Amino acid sequence: STAAMILMDRGMLKPDTPVESVLPEFAELKLLEGFDADGKPKLRAPRIKATARHLATHTSGLTYEFWNADMPRYMEATGAPTILSGLKVAMNYPLLFEPGERWDYGIGIDWLGRMVEKIDGRRIDQFCNEEIFDPLGMNDTRCEVEPHMAARLAGVSIRGEDGKEVFFHRSGLN
Repeated sequence: STAAMILMDRGMLKPDTPVESVLPEFAELKLLEGFDADGKPKLRAPRIKATARHLATHTSGLTYEFWNADMPRYMEATGAPTILSGLKVAMNYPLLFEPGERWDYGIGIDWLGRMVEKIDGRRIDQFCNEEIFDPLGMNDTRCEVEPHMAARLAGVSIRGEDGKEVFFHRSGLN
């Protein structure tokens, strides 16, 4: 979002810029309306075109799979990969509501980063390093963990269905 705001400040991006005008592939995303009796996703084109503002304010209709039960169901029915895979194809989630209709955390922020890349010409991590982190002296802030940072990563855990803690680490699940 900060990278996009920098481009807005420079006059290179407007909040109401339609996402598909910068990233035509965004127009291919559909809105998930539910599932038929056989569990097949029912999809349609969204009626409202998402803008940079929708992406930055989490009102794009794109929701993380772990916040909404329909996304894992969609993923299971279609074989779509998780956003946590890091695969570009994982950004092709369907929208779960019309842009501007409500708020929810999701991959819209990833699409906004892709808009920054397309407009600026640099990868988002390079843009953030050169335009935000380095000028502010944020030497230990990066989009990806660098080797010298690994020892300081905090452990993350959740409780499994059996009530036992499951620990997540950078190298995977333990």
